[in-house]
Amino acid sequence: MLRIKKLFSIFVIAGLLSSAFSQEAKNALLIANGDYSEIKSLSQPVPEAEDLKTALESIGFSVTFVKNANRDEMFDSLLEFRNKTKKAGGIAFFHYGGHAVQIDGKNYLIPVNSKIDDEEQIRYRCVELDEVMDSMIGESNVVVLDSCRNDPFPNGKHRGGDSRGLAAVSRKPKNSIIVYSAEAGETAQDGVYTPALTKRITEKGKSIEEVLKEVRNDVLRATAGQQLPGEYRQLVSDVYLAGRSSSLVKQTGSIIVTSDIEGDLYLDSDFKCHIRENGPQKIEDLQSGKYYLEIRAGEKKFFENILVEADKTLDVFVKSGGINLLSNVSGEVYLNGKRYGYVEAEKELELPKLGSGIYKVEIKSADGFVFTKNAEVKTGEKTSVQIQAVKVTVQVNSPGKLAINGKDFVEIKKDKVVLLPNGEYKFSFTIGKQKPKEEKISTANKSSFEINFKTTKLTVESLIDGRLYIDGIYCGYVTKNRSFNVDSPLFEGKHNIEVVSGKARNWTNSYISGKSYSVKLKDYKNDSFFNVDSYSWATLSIGVGVFGGYRTSLDNDNVGFNAGVYLEYFNFLKVKGGFNYYINDNAESVFEFSPCGEIYLFNNKRIAFSAGVGGDISVQYTSIYFPLNLELRINNKFLLYGDYCIKSNAVNIGVQYNFLRL
Repeated sequence: MLRIKKLFSIFVIAGLLSSAFSQEAKNALLIANGDYSEIKSLSQPVPEAEDLKTALESIGFSVTFVKNANRDEMFDSLLEFRNKTKKAGGIAFFHYGGHAVQIDGKNYLIPVNSKIDDEEQIRYRCVELDEVMDSMIGESNVVVLDSCRNDPFPNGKHRGGDSRGLAAVSRKPKNSIIVYSAEAGETAQDGVYTPALTKRITEKGKSIEEVLKEVRNDVLRATAGQQLPGEYRQLVSDVYLAGRSSSLVKQTGSIIVTSDIEGDLYLDSDFKCHIRENGPQKIEDLQSGKYYLEIRAGEKKFFENILVEADKTLDVFVKSGGINLLSNVSGEVYLNGKRYGYVEAEKELELPKLGSGIYKVEIKSADGFVFTKNAEVKTGEKTSVQIQAVKVTVQVNSPGKLAINGKDFVEIKKDKVVLLPNGEYKFSFTIGKQKPKEEKISTANKSSFEINFKTTKLTVESLIDGRLYIDGIYCGYVTKNRSFNVDSPLFEGKHNIEVVSGKARNWTNSYISGKSYSVKLKDYKNDSFFNVDSYSWATLSIGVGVFGGYRTSLDNDNVGFNAGVYLEYFNFLKVKGGFNYYINDNAESVFEFSPCGEIYLFNNKRIAFSAGVGGDISVQYTSIYFPLNLELRINNKFLLYGDYCIKSNAVNIGVQYNFLRL
């Protein structure tokens, strides 16, 4: 009889275990879109979904995997999945990896080939998330969306709503849990959530809520607390994706938490209590296992990973982190955009009681420059941060306006030290009316830099009276052959200095340097038709002309033309050599070479009178003559002349054109 009772007991227990651990239907639909043509493509959804497929199949799921699907393919797969789960019941699992967007509080999954030019087209060319929810008709339903990215559309095609992440779920299937890889309205980092889910989803004996807690911890650790997955629960019973454990005994422990920060205490993102600074807080009846403990104090977060063991009490000390900041520039200190104090150059500033995470440390100097460095703060540790500015010395010896990158910076009268972050800069310095001097620099990998904006006092002496221009800017009126001091100092370097009077120009291009510099303008040009000015010590001319005359010694008239080279020295001495060809009244033609040297007895450039000695050399004869020459110069090219030769008593008058004058 006893034996029969034992056998009966074994059969009853076996029946109960069989009922408790019977294999229910498990169906999964995975859609992975990455090969987008109209928007940014994604490299991770497809390989991540392939790994998740393998994991789900290992725990008994029948998996339908659809990759790089267009809109019709997505709808077809949802319809097929709905029919499959309607017939089979059990657990329905859906996972989507790819782009999604929210419009006016509604979420849309984006097919790979959707061409969307305007927001109005989204609802007609994408798949609304509610369509997914309507397809989830299992006895238990799990929806995972790893698509919480910024608006993927370029050039602002998406006009309405928030462009960050996805909107909160509005429609939920029965007995369901919907999971976002980041909270509603927030964005998720690529390549974090789905791999963490794949790693944890095969753990036997853990409900979906316990699995997701572990995944949440993994994501928080991987992102230094920056990404918190979002969950929307409507579960009425526990869901075990990998099946229940054979152990039905619940093992619990407790923790005593002491923190140097007052705030709200969370375990696996579930609020537990408020904890005071340095005041211990005990939490009991915790199921044994790993927990993510977090204390939230405003925007600060402090976390620890803890292990609760059965029948044991764990002492947990949560200590804040901090930053010790040292810089060679003074300014306001900001952490992640929030002001935290003021740091003085070369004096360390302590920034205490900071939560774990990555901080953007900024120093905003009085000059308006921002110096930035990222720092990782860990619980219970002090992180040393050094921010070093580049020292740029601007050297000046005259007052002026300094601008950096096109913006007026400061008026300076002496050397100025500017502290700058690393980068590319354009310095410009303006004095008076002259064009600003510019210098472009790159401070990369340098600790100091020097820029020279020094100036020179200029004195100008001109050959003519007129208006003085330097680099095209009017600087005053000068009197010829008298020194003129330019009021505004000039930058060291090459300058165009010019005096203008009517069509006359006297100029030079000169490199000036030093404290003072004197320049005489040498180049001269006058485009006036009647101009006869010349300021060169020597002038070379090549010309042609016609003449007529009478020679008493030969008692004949002659007419002809000449061509020659003429060289004048200091407006005092003239040397010429040329060829004459003429015909006399006896119809005789004569070709002669006629060199001559003359001294000007009078020369005011318009009228000149000279005397000299010359000779005529021809086939017919050779003679020496002593000319007296009177010239009337129309301009530097045309002149009228008359000469009298004493020895031969010859008189000539003529017109000369100098086609080349140097």
